[in-house]
Amino acid sequence: MGILSGLFKPNVKSMENRKDVDGLIKCLKHKDVDVQRKTAGALGRLRDPRAVETLLEILTDTTFFHIEDTLYLHGDVARALGEIGDERAVEALESATHREFSTIGSGFRSLEELAPEVEKSKRKIDYLKKAVKEALDKIKAKKN
Repeated sequence: MGILSGLFKPNVKSMENRKDVDGLIKCLKHKDVDVQRKTAGALGRLRDPRAVETLLEILTDTTFFHIEDTLYLHGDVARALGEIGDERAVEALESATHREFSTIGSGFRSLEELAPEVEKSKRKIDYLKKAVKEALDKIKAKKN
């Protein structure tokens, strides 16, 4: 990536239309969480299993700066994994709402412990839980 690449947001929709899965996988590492969320959605719609490993890396990353952004991103990643339907995602999805998160400077705490501290995050925690349930249901349905 060049010096100017961080100044511009990638055109996720265009990459999705071109089915540029490799480019989209790179966009999952973009510093802008909105780009990451749009990219996760695009990869879910494309249902390409090449994205699973990188999506799992994001879903299992428990260190974050902004809990709200992370919860929504993890929810979108869970939905993408459900759309792809790869069984490699089952274990990570099953533990997604039960693991502990490390907030910068405050050590490890569970989602439930974080919720009272960030009351507006309840909606985001529910978003993540619903996305995980839907993803697991889709993967199980595909298996049958």
